[in-house]
Amino acid sequence: MKPVWDEKEKNSNFKDILLDAGEYTAKIKKAEWTTSDYMKNDYNKTGACLSVWIDIEYDGDNKRIFDRISVTNPTKLNELRKAVGLKPVKKGDNFDGKPLVGKQVYVEVDQYTAKSTGKVSNIIKQYLEDIEDSKAEEYEQVVYDDDQDSRIPF
Repeated sequence: MKPVWDEKEKNSNFKDILLDAGEYTAKIKKAEWTTSDYMKNDYNKTGACLSVWIDIEYDGDNKRIFDRISVTNPTKLNELRKAVGLKPVKKGDNFDGKPLVGKQVYVEVDQYTAKSTGKVSNIIKQYLEDIEDSKAEEYEQVVYDDDQDSRIPF
């Protein structure tokens, strides 16, 4: 099918900018199941993958990064769910991409150089849980009173 070009798309505020490697706050614009020849292997004969469109605002412009997560990578799929505040999918359950759309997500971005063309592009290295939320739950500070015995009993 031929794409339909209109003025809105031609005058899009998405720039072909290259972000430095690092961590960014982004928004998920699209998340849907599709197929990719690059994802085909013995365990994924159809090349099924979740296609995720990530928008990052940077210096007044928007950078869109496309990520494809293979159906054979449930760890990364669940990292994405946890990063947006959803519960991970358990083994045997279906993964629905629709609840991801419109969610804010914290991502680690890296740069990738295509072997065939030498073009440098941004990729999503990993999806991160909100640092403040995850650290607050992970580490609880224990405070002892001066009167309380703080020695560890063995």
